[in-house]
Amino acid sequence: ELPAASGGAGNIVFTVPEGARLNSEDRASAIADAATEIAALPLVVDRSSLAPTNPEAAQSPSESPGPLILDGAPVPGVVVSADGSVAMLQMQFTMPVDELPEGTTEEAVGIAEQAVDGTGVTALPSDSLDAMHPPIGGHEAIGIGIAFVVLLITLGSLWSAGLPILTALTGVAIGVGGAFALSNTITLTTATPALALMVGLA
Repeated sequence: ELPAASGGAGNIVFTVPEGARLNSEDRASAIADAATEIAALPLVVDRSSLAPTNPEAAQSPSESPGPLILDGAPVPGVVVSADGSVAMLQMQFTMPVDELPEGTTEEAVGIAEQAVDGTGVTALPSDSLDAMHPPIGGHEAIGIGIAFVVLLITLGSLWSAGLPILTALTGVAIGVGGAFALSNTITLTTATPALALMVGLA
């Protein structure tokens, strides 16, 4: 059984300018330091036990990506391209990314950026490290405004146009407020507020 695999995953990609290589000693050491520090975070699965145990096999020449080698041993969780220009640190969390405490992914990315600072390496986090945020913003307000104008033109009365809008906003307040109230006792997805908003406005 692999219970840790049920958590979220994310990647940090390391790149260098054209013509440079990531598997030089100083850059590989910096990436290895980043991988070690990130693996030590409480909510990150330590992949060191999953690393290949045969260094000679890990260093076999290949045209495909392989583990990053430092001091004759592979760096756990880090894969480097055949030309050494791109490397990827694969992270596994103990819980889904959306459920991680605030700042967890930012801390991991910050460790990577600090570790490679001054080495000419750029650390780029994957989109999977961004928690999903409900698509709620100013677009809904614009939609309500357009709906009010259409109703005003159609019905010809401020009262008649405003009443459906007021009813919709009341429904939205009850729906979204109820969703947030239930979130204290029931696990809800981050899309729940957006769905409640759409249903209420409809």
